[in-house]
Amino acid sequence: MELLKGFFTVPSDVADERVRDRAEEYIRKYVDSFEKEGWKLLSKVYFAKAPITTEDISEGRVKWIITAYWDRKPVTQIFEVDEKLIPRLLETGKFTLPLKGYH
Repeated sequence: MELLKGFFTVPSDVADERVRDRAEEYIRKYVDSFEKEGWKLLSKVYFAKAPITTEDISEGRVKWIITAYWDRKPVTQIFEVDEKLIPRLLETGKFTLPLKGYH
């Protein structure tokens, strides 16, 4: 499980309420971007104003943060191995044999 963060900035003269009104749009982009990379969402998504830095102040911008806990979706990998190695691979518990009829 990983805590993954997304950031975006808006001009400092944009009202917080206006940003919150569009929160669903920003959250959807955040979720879509991680799902496309093979992540699975495990928690509620949090959306808030990030702590202000001197860089943000000097640039006249406000940073917002989106965070959630994620995990990688399992990836099935199929490969051929020498039959003599199969018993040792199965003993590790990290490998399974495919279902009957699966090629």
